[in-house]
Amino acid sequence: MHKVLHTRHHAHDAHARAADILYLRAVNAFPSFCQDWGRKLQSRDVNNVDNVSWRAKDGWETGTYIVYSPIKSCNTKRAANGQPIGELTYQETEYYLAGHTITEARHAQPKPVSVTNTTEIFRWDRTHWDY
Repeated sequence: MHKVLHTRHHAHDAHARAADILYLRAVNAFPSFCQDWGRKLQSRDVNNVDNVSWRAKDGWETGTYIVYSPIKSCNTKRAANGQPIGELTYQETEYYLAGHTITEARHAQPKPVSVTNTTEIFRWDRTHWDY
């Protein structure tokens, strides 16, 4: 009986070590994942500004677009089941443009309309962060 308990304890230790190694791999990979995510948001910024949907409204050309802040936080933790979870935060600011023509509106001072604090949660898929 003592031998059976020892074997079970050893198997549990090996499983715990494997889970710790997996978690550390995920933790070490998350900062570069966050940097890559930030680059994707910056690319989206450029696309959003270049592709405003313009609408005619009471003699004005109006449009809105979203701008993303740099990543505010980039953290990892373990879920209740022990799996690595990554969490990053940033802000989305919606801007409003208006002018008598689209060209005038594009050169107008953008006005912030709303700010959204965004939290994205990702899971570790054995070798990489998944979204």
